[in-house]
Amino acid sequence: MDDDHVKFLLPTHKSAKQIDSNKIIVQATDGEDCPVKITRQYLHLRDSLFPGHPNLFTRKDSAIPTRQWFIRRLRHYFPKDVAGHSLRSGGATHYALLGYSWDAVQTLGRWTSEAFRLYIRKHPLFFSALLTKKQTTPLNSV
Repeated sequence: MDDDHVKFLLPTHKSAKQIDSNKIIVQATDGEDCPVKITRQYLHLRDSLFPGHPNLFTRKDSAIPTRQWFIRRLRHYFPKDVAGHSLRSGGATHYALLGYSWDAVQTLGRWTSEAFRLYIRKHPLFFSALLTKKQTTPLNSV
């Protein structure tokens, strides 16, 4: 972890079973909801409760959270229309709104098809960006 990002590996992923792990990089943002700041706070709490725990995420009983555990938490804390897939489509929309190329959005989200475009096209801010012809491409390829 650095001041400007958090980097970790997910050992497996349901959409990439042939790959041993997925590298996740989360950039710092300004404000109270900065993911790097929140991650530092989480790690401090985790380390105080479970010193030397080998995994990034842990449940209160020190077990490793499963996908089903995570999905249950999503359903508990968010509206019914938010599901695990919502996070991927939200990420695709986020990068499209920042002006990333279609190829970059597809690669970053590990989309194997063009389906991510359906989620982005439904977003009203994306329509607005298209109408104003916002043409920045901070990432042309990954």
